[in-house]
Amino acid sequence: MLGESQQDLLEVPDDPPLWPVRSVIGRRALVDPGRLEVAWGEGPRRQSFRTASPALATLLVGLRGPITRAQLAQRITEAAELPSERAQEIADRLVADGLLVSEPSEPTASERTWSGIGWRDAAVLHAATRLSGGSADEARAAPQAEPLPLPRDTVSARAIPLPPASARLEHVPALDAVRRRRTHRNFNGTTLSVQDLADILHWTFRPVVPAGRRNLHTTGFSPARRDEHAAASPVTAFLLLDPKNGPAELLDVDWRFRYSPAHHALEPTGSGRPKMESISDLLWDQDFSVGAPAFVIFAVNWAEYMTRVPASHAYRLTQFDLGAFMQTALTVAAALDVRTFLTPALDDERFARILGTEDSEQAPSYMLALGTRPR
Repeated sequence: MLGESQQDLLEVPDDPPLWPVRSVIGRRALVDPGRLEVAWGEGPRRQSFRTASPALATLLVGLRGPITRAQLAQRITEAAELPSERAQEIADRLVADGLLVSEPSEPTASERTWSGIGWRDAAVLHAATRLSGGSADEARAAPQAEPLPLPRDTVSARAIPLPPASARLEHVPALDAVRRRRTHRNFNGTTLSVQDLADILHWTFRPVVPAGRRNLHTTGFSPARRDEHAAASPVTAFLLLDPKNGPAELLDVDWRFRYSPAHHALEPTGSGRPKMESISDLLWDQDFSVGAPAFVIFAVNWAEYMTRVPASHAYRLTQFDLGAFMQTALTVAAALDVRTFLTPALDDERFARILGTEDSEQAPSYMLALGTRPR
């Protein structure tokens, strides 16, 4: 990490001693890679400071208390070779933004454990997405100069309409489906009909529950935005087909699709044959699902979360939604006597490339293998 420094304290009555907060990190700025960013704080109170000076970033990340404003300004002057007036402005801003506080704060035993086992980055993310100590107003992000465009669930002329959902689920008691729900590790000799696939996608992802002036997803957890009529799903379903035993009528078009809940259709997302020997290539050599005809990839639709909950706490909501949608898919598949295997241990980046998207737009996070034994 960036270096550390020691401070000698000369306390002045109107310049009290201060201590840096915990979990101060230094990194290359995401949207301005020519600059460095120092970040600290939690959730809606998270703050950052950008600089082109590596020496200044090193100083701020390595600060140790106690230190006064005057001492901080002096060190900034020396590190970044800035005029004293400018250095004092930076010091005042850093104190006002909460980088330094009036009482020292030591890491807890559990925080030391997180750091000791290599979870330091996860601990920083955990703190950055918390809402502890904040009010409802603080939890809302600052207004955007240009509001983000609302994502839409659109399809092209190449989209393949799926058959309407069948009535099979109407004859299966919900508790029976829950009792039969389990994962499998042998998909040899399995097939999958387009109707079974359409039923699973429909009941998992389509907004089918009327609720006043809008419809709600059967399994949505996070807050829905008001404009639900053409809204995209917070979790996007991508579909990969096994080139050998996937549904032939779909393979004639492509082996990669995005499911459109609004249109109940499959939108092709690429072309050409898969550049992989087996699905296990994308699952860190897990081979439990090899031979399955189809794989549904649950991807976090970041744009949808950014418009629904424009605050860092939305990052946590994605995990609830992923679990909710997956559990519904497992239950529906069990009711249809479709075998399943699920895993979050996948190669995120390779999946994103194959699906024709970017991890920062649609983040592949969960995979569901599907297949049925001959009845």
